Amino acid sequence: MEDLNNPSAFFEKLSQKKWNDIDNATLNLRVASSKIEKTYTDLLKQITKDNLDLKDVEFGFSVDEKGKIVLANSAGLSDEQSSRVEKALNGSEQLVKEANDLANAHIALFKAESDDAVGIKFTRENYSKTIDIGTSVVASAAARTAARDGSANDIHKKNWDNNWRQQLNAKGERYSV
Repeated sequence: MEDLNNPSAFFEKLSQKKWNDIDNATLNLRVASSKIEKTYTDLLKQITKDNLDLKDVEFGFSVDEKGKIVLANSAGLSDEQSSRVEKALNGSEQLVKEANDLANAHIALFKAESDDAVGIKFTRENYSKTIDIGTSVVASAAARTAARDGSANDIHKKNWDNNWRQQLNAKGERYSV
């Protein structure tokens, strides 16, 4: 039991634990993000190589609470195309694992940094309605190699808009007050 006669020491220890939790969650997120980028971009190249009708179609994906990959922002796909893409994405055990690791890392960092006072409920139950992993990964990879002289502002804006924190802010489920 903490010494309640020394509240300053108690709160300093509590604060240090919070910062350690944030550091650990940030590291886990970086690891998960770096792994999924290569896996997804390689798989996406293979999918468009094997399915020429998907070459210029944009779509994203997320993971549901059961750990299955689900399509996101896929209005440009027919039902048959959606089925093929979802089957291919879920057919990659590595992508499924990495997508779930990334979802868990996003949620862990959010919880480490935040508390209920921010008014956003962010869980595995609502993750797939909130975060489009695929679009975020593609936008981030494109922005990494895009010019920084102002000629690629649209690419950098798309990267910013599709960052998981921006998606959470824009689409996150709010607590009822």
